[in-house]
Amino acid sequence: MSKVLSLLFVTGSVLVVGQAGAVTENTQKKHERVVLQKGGGGNTGNGGSTQNRAGNTATDKRPCHAHEGTNKKRCIKVYRENQRRANMKWPPNPSVKEIQDRIGMAQWRKAERVAACETGGNWNHYPHGSYIGGLGMYRQTYGYGQRATGYRWVSEGATKQEQIAIAVASFPITYGWSGWGCGSA
Repeated sequence: MSKVLSLLFVTGSVLVVGQAGAVTENTQKKHERVVLQKGGGGNTGNGGSTQNRAGNTATDKRPCHAHEGTNKKRCIKVYRENQRRANMKWPPNPSVKEIQDRIGMAQWRKAERVAACETGGNWNHYPHGSYIGGLGMYRQTYGYGQRATGYRWVSEGATKQEQIAIAVASFPITYGWSGWGCGSA
């Protein structure tokens, strides 16, 4: 087992208190967490350290990737919010990137081709008939996908990414893209 040294964070620097009580100071870059361990080391990918043959322990510095601001608390808050959204199946008010990450680029491109064939790519398509949205989805099928994702109806201003997510969420009842007239596009 490795023994973890105590860390005391002071503005802009880290004071390391060792076993003998000696204090050494290491300068820390903006928004970095320094992990120092003595002994067995660990996996540097998860916050551990590496140890060379002489027994010296290297530090693993991991920056807060959330944003480039100067406020560390804000950085951590944004990072945690991003992690929370990443773990949600269908996050509220999704960005294009979030939906692309969840369904994959192949499905995204397929949806764009189907929309171009069905409605000419008009994502505000809301006629009085049975088919709505940029993908020309049957109202009942759209309702199923809308309940699964929690996204808006086309009449409420559903965005392109929301409509594509709704279509993908409705796949269990539409058997994939075969439920669309232009499903082979």
